[in-house]
Amino acid sequence: MILDVRPGSGGSNPAGFTLAGNTLYFTADDGLFGREPWVAGANLDGAALAADIYPGAGTSDPRSPLVLGETLFVFATDGLAGYRLWRIDGAGARPAAGPTSPAE
Repeated sequence: MILDVRPGSGGSNPAGFTLAGNTLYFTADDGLFGREPWVAGANLDGAALAADIYPGAGTSDPRSPLVLGETLFVFATDGLAGYRLWRIDGAGARPAAGPTSPAE
């Protein structure tokens, strides 16, 4: 085993492994945040939640990962606006298109 996102017998069901530069992205369910994007560095010494797109225990159900440069794009839901394109990088996750505000 390389990583254990959800310790115990439940399993996190990791999927969608996608490499962006030296960063490995994948989806998993840790039992707390639902299915969300996760990130691991090139040496796989640990994994971290890349983004909680659907806040709390809801699942954003990220789909169709695509890498452009070192940025990951997925279709996911935040529970409010339905499925839309999300951009995930070192700055976190944000909608990739649509209206933006000065705070984004």
